[in-house]
Amino acid sequence: MSSQVEISGYDPQWAEEYTREQGKIVEALRDVCVGIEHIGSTSVPNLGAGTHHLHIYKYKGEHWENHLLFRDYLKVHPDSLRAYDTLKKGLAYQFKYDRAANTEAKGPFIRQVVERAKLERYRQGQMNS
Repeated sequence: MSSQVEISGYDPQWAEEYTREQGKIVEALRDVCVGIEHIGSTSVPNLGAGTHHLHIYKYKGEHWENHLLFRDYLKVHPDSLRAYDTLKKGLAYQFKYDRAANTEAKGPFIRQVVERAKLERYRQGQMNS
C-alpha cells in the first residue's frame, strides 16, 4: 500500500461501495450496531477523496455529530465544497509523503465548517420553534 497522499476525482461508485460494505457490517454487528453513516469525502458528491477508511464513533457522540454536520454542510454549500476540494488537492501536493501533516492541516477548515453548520442548525431550530 502506498504511503503517499493521493486525491482521486469523485466516483459515483463510492456510494455503491458504501452500501455493499454497510450490509456486511450490519450483518456482522447486528446485535451491537445502532447506527451506520457514510461519512468522509467519499460520501460527498463532487468531492475528491483518498483511501476509504472505517471509522467507529460513539453513536450520537461529538465525533459522530461533527462528521455528519461537516458532510451535510458540504452537500448543500457548493462554495464550501469547492474550497475544501481545492484545499485537499493543495495539501495532498504539499504533504505528499506526510499523511499526518496533511490531516492536521485540514483541521482548521473542518472545524470552521462544523461551527458554521452548528450555527446554521441552531438558527433553523430557532425559526422552527
